[in-house]
Amino acid sequence: MQIKEVKELIFEVPYDKTVVIVEGYQAFESTSCYAGFEQRWVVIFSQVTYQREYRT
Repeated sequence: MQIKEVKELIFEVPYDKTVVIVEGYQAFESTSCYAGFEQRWVVIFSQVTYQREYRT
C-alpha cells in the first residue's frame, strides 16, 4: 500500500459493486493509469480475515 491511490481504493471500495468469488470472498476490479501505464487493480475482500483483523 505504498501508492496513495491504492490506499484510497481499498478504503473506499463500493461493496455494492463487488462480485462474490466464492463463499466468504468478494472482489472489486478497477483500472488506473499509474506512472504512464494502464493498470488493472483487483481488491480481494476476505470475511474471515476482516473479522480476525477487526478484533485486533
